[in-house]
Amino acid sequence: MTFLPPQHKEILQSASSFLGNVTKGFDSITHLLGWTHYSWFIPILRTKSEKEASLLIASLPENTAAVIAKHLQCTRAAPLPTAANIVLQRTLSRLLLSTLDPILPIECIPSNPLHAIIHLSIDELHLLIELLGLYDLAPEMRYIIDKQRLQKIRSSLSQPGHRFFTKLQRRPLPKIFTPMNLRQWDGKKQSFISLLRKRGINRLSKTFVPFHADLIRYIKLHMSVDEAILFDKMHKKIEKPETYEILQQQILEAIQFCHTNKESS
Repeated sequence: MTFLPPQHKEILQSASSFLGNVTKGFDSITHLLGWTHYSWFIPILRTKSEKEASLLIASLPENTAAVIAKHLQCTRAAPLPTAANIVLQRTLSRLLLSTLDPILPIECIPSNPLHAIIHLSIDELHLLIELLGLYDLAPEMRYIIDKQRLQKIRSSLSQPGHRFFTKLQRRPLPKIFTPMNLRQWDGKKQSFISLLRKRGINRLSKTFVPFHADLIRYIKLHMSVDEAILFDKMHKKIEKPETYEILQQQILEAIQFCHTNKESS
């Protein structure tokens, strides 16, 4: 721990348990590149020449590399020898970390009640945000009588989201945040999805206020840059402390549904 910043030393010395087994060591570079949403790499790669960018893209996991190459409209370099690939991964990891505050390896973050979120893939976190938005939607649907409007809302949900929404509608839900004001919705699918995701990010960001800052950074890296910015804007303390327990239980329920959905698909 000699070379760690003082605040990180204090964390490692005071925590009783961690998200991973710190005695086994950790491969921060491989994990960071595989964990991070592709949109975080776009600004970095845009500053490089086409040749440099193609080499760095080729060092990324296959799915991430394919999306970035398509987004930047550039070709990927041919597969490289392992040693060269490691050098490129270290370079890209260093470039990414230079844009962030110092961050602990995820294994070293103190354990918490919502640690299961670190086991979600990027796609599962994307689904989780939709599911969390449904906790705001479900109570309001009871007051919408326009059948065409109801159908538009339901058709805007993903298939897993629709199943989870049906489950939520069968029980009363506590009102924690202000209404969504669906009466002002313009009826367009994309604007509804944006509103729903905004609600989900709001619920997620406020729930994690009490938890470690580095865990929050990892969560933001796992979502798009635009949604991470929105997360930051909404990341504010809730007035009633007892609300956190309700929100944590809702997130755990949604995470469990994500796992079940993965197993059944």
